[in-house]
Amino acid sequence: MLRSDRVEGAVCIAGAENLNLPDSALIVDLRIRKESRKRGYGSMLLETALEYARKKGVKRVVTIVSEMNVAGIKLFHKFGFKPYSILQDYYVLGENAVAMEKVF
Repeated sequence: MLRSDRVEGAVCIAGAENLNLPDSALIVDLRIRKESRKRGYGSMLLETALEYARKKGVKRVVTIVSEMNVAGIKLFHKFGFKPYSILQDYYVLGENAVAMEKVF
């Protein structure tokens, strides 16, 4: 997402066939520049990614969010994502992650 010639955030969504998740997509990354948070950019990017997935015939979108990323978890909840698994010690320093999904 560009604003005044500066990238404010980005989202990466990919097909998940290689993960044995047919008709699914994976949000690999969604990030907003720290000083640009709380301005609705995350919602705009996530909405765009979900619309893209729907147009491609995706039935389910999954993502993995750090358990410490409360704002990220709230954002995905806002868009109808539900947690389906806690991934213990997912990150290098032993931090847990939350696997979340949205089914269309």
